[in-house]
Amino acid sequence: RYTMISSEAMKMVQYDQGEDRWLCTLLLKAGSRVEYCAASDAYTHAPESFNEFYNQRRRWVPSTIANIFDILADADTVVKKNNSISTMYVWYQGMLMIGTVLGPGTIFLMMVGALVAVFSIDIWTAFLWNFFPILLFILACVYLKQKFQLLIAFVISSVYCLVMMAVLIGIIVQMLEDGPLAPASLFFLLVAVQITIAGFMHPQEFWALLCGVIYYITIPSMYMLLMIFSVFNMNDVSWGTREAPVLKDDGKDAVDEANNYLPGWLNDPLLIDSELGEVSLMEQRFWKDLIKQYLKPLELSREQKQAMADGLKELRNMIAFAFVMVNAIFVLIVFLLQLKKEFLHLEWPIDPTDFVSFDRDNLMVGIYRQYKELDPIGLCFVIFFGLILIIQFLAMFFHRFATLCQLLATTQVDWFRTGGQFTDEDAATELKGSAVSIARKLQRPKRLFDDDEDGDPHYDEVLMDSLEGEHRESMVRRQTIFRLHETRDKQHSDYSNLVFNFERRFFGDDELNLKNLALNRKSVKLLQARRSAAKVNAAATPEGTPTPKAGKRPPVGPMAKKVSFTASNRNNMALYDNGGYEHTEF
Repeated sequence: RYTMISSEAMKMVQYDQGEDRWLCTLLLKAGSRVEYCAASDAYTHAPESFNEFYNQRRRWVPSTIANIFDILADADTVVKKNNSISTMYVWYQGMLMIGTVLGPGTIFLMMVGALVAVFSIDIWTAFLWNFFPILLFILACVYLKQKFQLLIAFVISSVYCLVMMAVLIGIIVQMLEDGPLAPASLFFLLVAVQITIAGFMHPQEFWALLCGVIYYITIPSMYMLLMIFSVFNMNDVSWGTREAPVLKDDGKDAVDEANNYLPGWLNDPLLIDSELGEVSLMEQRFWKDLIKQYLKPLELSREQKQAMADGLKELRNMIAFAFVMVNAIFVLIVFLLQLKKEFLHLEWPIDPTDFVSFDRDNLMVGIYRQYKELDPIGLCFVIFFGLILIIQFLAMFFHRFATLCQLLATTQVDWFRTGGQFTDEDAATELKGSAVSIARKLQRPKRLFDDDEDGDPHYDEVLMDSLEGEHRESMVRRQTIFRLHETRDKQHSDYSNLVFNFERRFFGDDELNLKNLALNRKSVKLLQARRSAAKVNAAATPEGTPTPKAGKRPPVGPMAKKVSFTASNRNNMALYDNGGYEHTEF
């Protein structure tokens, strides 16, 4: 089902706007387990501006909601088929779905209550101050182009950032007046403590807590304006962060390039020592059929494109109307309850205030106890979102405990070692256990101008000779800039002869670079002794492995032979070469 072609508007939003989420949905329905891997690394084109961020999340939000709704709609089957999903987890996802849909209304009510508490204004004035900017933004999303929508969203977000800072100061002042056990103060402190504990339980990401201030002041923009923008622009199916500008030309160059094409990376100086292999005809046919069936862009007729656009607009109108009505009803109910808070409120039983009065006429002393009031807005916020935070906090504890168990299971501890001495047998055992890590370290490909290399100037000489003129001089003067340029363009040098890399380092005269490897001193000495013995054996054996010397590297690959390459005609499949994926998100 993953390769299905989207024939309906809803399927296009669910399938094409979030292919990774759609794949996870299929895996969960098939009974597989999808789990977060803390050790994984990902390279992606992250948004770098406000507009780019909104455009990316505009695509993510509808597809995420559609996939979660698909799981909830078929919850009974998923629970029976997948042992990793329980009924309670389905309820939790349902709560998240409700919180996502009602998020804008909840943030709107929160901002109304914050303005009342901080600026000491009446509730109707605070309501209007928040209502008109949101109404303006909704109308802009309906009638204006996206660039004007993003401009208005940026202005409103900036104003709300200032308001959130004022709210933060107001919360601190209220905590000093009412004490830390007041409802608002207690909830704020519990959330802050929870986030801090989570930071300590993730030590490598601890310094990300410094960005918590930015997260706090952008809450209205993230959970209110962004949701409105995403819903009202659901009919836009562009990717946002993967769009490359289309260059206008007469098409002649593209035809010539397709008919007579030789990949430019073959002449890259970084690949000068790499071997050139040929792909078999069977493998060529396999990749061509794969590209044609699964990767070739769909060619829709004008009528099909128009029908899909009309379907997306109709879906947008229906979802946007339901979204606005649900949030409007929610805001109306809670706001009307807030107006009657003198009758509809709960008494906060913690930390009441006691008053003593004296009646001079009757010579009586009265003692009164006043409880703080928990209004409907605060009650709704504390119960719903507080419960979600508690569930997430407990789940984080279980996940970190599982990670700790995994670390303990893979860590070897010798409880019976006496005297704390590290014996030669321990060194041999440690060296054997670290053999794979040491081999990886010694055979890793060398990058241009690598600072931690053990001295093979022939690499850099060949590469520098391939650079001419001012470009060569600039590379000599600005090696650091070239490294950054190399990283940005993703042109990492890949010397695929890993065996030679290992031999060059292991049999070389320089010290082994064993950084980031936790080895005992005895283990390092044992490795050096074995290395020296291997050098002696290699030098004494005629057929043994010779010791590579700096500047006398044996030629490797096509450069060792006098081989000439000519450009040959290729079919239209050459358009799918690497150059077409320069702006692809990985």
